[in-house]
Amino acid sequence: MNISKAEWKEICLSLLDHHSLFYKIGEIGKPILTDTIPTACVTFDKSGQFINFLFNTSFWKKSSLYEKLFVICHECLHVILNHGLRFKDSLNPMSANIAMDIIVNHTLVNRFGFVREQISGHEELCWVDTIFKDLKVNDSLISDDETAEFYLNILNKNAKKLNLNNYKLVDSHDFDESSKEFFKNLDANLSDQEKENIRKFYEKHKDQKAGDKTGGQLHFANTQKVTVKRKWESVIQKWAKRLLSHTEKNCDQWARKHRRFSMLDQNLFLPSEMEIEDLDFDNKKIQVYFYLDTSGSCWHLKDRFFAAAESLPKKYFEIRLFCFDTEVTETDLKSKKMYGGGGTKFDILEKNIQKIMKEEKTNYADAVFVITDLYGNLIKSQHPERWYWFADGHDTMIDKLSKEYLQPECKVFKLSDFV
Repeated sequence: MNISKAEWKEICLSLLDHHSLFYKIGEIGKPILTDTIPTACVTFDKSGQFINFLFNTSFWKKSSLYEKLFVICHECLHVILNHGLRFKDSLNPMSANIAMDIIVNHTLVNRFGFVREQISGHEELCWVDTIFKDLKVNDSLISDDETAEFYLNILNKNAKKLNLNNYKLVDSHDFDESSKEFFKNLDANLSDQEKENIRKFYEKHKDQKAGDKTGGQLHFANTQKVTVKRKWESVIQKWAKRLLSHTEKNCDQWARKHRRFSMLDQNLFLPSEMEIEDLDFDNKKIQVYFYLDTSGSCWHLKDRFFAAAESLPKKYFEIRLFCFDTEVTETDLKSKKMYGGGGTKFDILEKNIQKIMKEEKTNYADAVFVITDLYGNLIKSQHPERWYWFADGHDTMIDKLSKEYLQPECKVFKLSDFV
């Protein structure tokens, strides 16, 4: 049994729910099933161009998708924090392993949206509140936001008090040393925002004494400052990437020969299986509509509204932009003109789509993205499952208004969960 390319692609797309960084690392990673390790571990290829994600076969089969994502992100953080190099010479490997897992586990929960209780056997994993319990340092309980070296020091000092054999590691820590070539490759695939996220995170958690060690630092290009949360545009990008991933297909084709048959008679044609893009895109692009509530409360999101639309490749997507209050007005990426300023109605959006379908003799949009504060009216759409609502406002009010005005099949995202 192997992890198929399609399965790994779907898993990588799901990593976007936690951070695009994990998606980027997973995308240049190679999944391998093996029985030589108890759970999971990572290794670099010899050239440092990609990562091998190794998973125990039985462990992989019994783990839920959520647990697989947790383990993959766990491995990614070990790589980012350069744990292979920083702790390779530790005098107490058991304590070092636990210290590393404490950092990674709490970071995934505190910063990247994982829920501890949804991880099978989470009680046995390494957490500050379970390992250290009531242990205090300088009359204070130990924080779950310290460095691995900090935890390692406490573990070494209190080794006799703490029964470390009661806890399990998420993965195997027989790390390869972090490869400079891998980070160069990763550097080329990251945006400035993503690089700054890594830099700030690494600076907080690195060993301050590791600067004189070969490969002890991450080297990324100069970046701009951003916050840790992912952008709401990543939801759109994830949808697009998942959709495009399904357009690749294997087919028997006669137009070109497989390389294995290149020396055969030129008059002889044999079928060869190739992975090609769906050529239907040349004639029928994916229809995507963007609507921005311009009643006033979401006006500040107009620049990102246009940027989100521009992020979709024009080769595959037919994009139409609209702003609305009590009326719908079409705009475009070239002019970026905005109209509105009055009240808000939602039902006019569906009427707008139905009008376009009738007048232009086209199909219903494949996806509809709406940015609003959700203060509108009831809307019943023909395909509510294709609607994505990005709501700006208080979480409790968003929950209330979405139930009142939107069909349950709609997907609702709170902008407070994003940057």
